[in-house]
This record gives sequence, C-alpha cells and structure tokens, in this order.
Amino acid sequence: AVYRRHRHNMSNGFLNLLPDLNQRRAVIERFIADQGHRFPDPPGLRRLLERSLAEDALEYARRAFVRNNVPVCEECATFALDLDPQICRTPAWARLARTRLVSPKVWTALRSVRDRVRRVTDTLRAASPRPVQW
Repeated sequence: AVYRRHRHNMSNGFLNLLPDLNQRRAVIERFIADQGHRFPDPPGLRRLLERSLAEDALEYARRAFVRNNVPVCEECATFALDLDPQICRTPAWARLARTRLVSPKVWTALRSVRDRVRRVTDTLRAASPRPVQW
C-alpha cells in the first residue's frame, strides 16, 4: 500500500485517544447490557473485554510517552487503571513502567538510531544476491 505521510496524519498524533477509548468502553457496556445474557459468564466476559481495552490504553500510553507526549501518556494510564485496577499487576503495566524509566528525549534519539539501522539493513538486503532455492 502507498499513502502520503505528512505532519497532520492521524497516525502521527494522539489527539483523540481518550474519546476513542471511552467510546470503546461504552460499546463494551452496551454489549454486555444487551447481549450478556447469551454468555455463560457475563461478568467474566466484561472483565476480559475491559482488560483487553485497558491493555490497549497502556500501549497508547507507552507510545505517547516515547513520542514525548506525557499528558496523553498519563491520561491513557489513568484510563486503564480506572477501567481495570488490577492492570497494574500485568506485563503491559510493567512494560509501560520500564519505558517511563527513560526520558522521552532518549526514546526519540533511540528511534532515530533504529530507523537509520533499518534503512542500512534494508539497503544491504536489497543489494545482496538472493540465495538459490532448490
């Protein structure tokens, strides 16, 4: 796929994450209210869906932090905790905590190095002869 990248792309920003997360939360609540009776364990299903959404919120928080958007990071982490207070005992929370140990400016520098390494690796791969398949 080919698409144009520019500074206003939605993929570049985190402007509307909280409304999206809140809408997804409302969908879960509505689904459980309307269709929960069709499942053997509606409370368990709710917990499962909320945990999944909380993990998404933590990943948004981690990405926002790495991109030096600390306020959005805080909003998403708070949303996750509000949705599922036990999320703080999960690998997703630990990953966010490890990410926050390093300054966002360092993450920016690391991303820059990573991108350069990828470009060089891609160039080398493209230039190298392909192995013969028998």
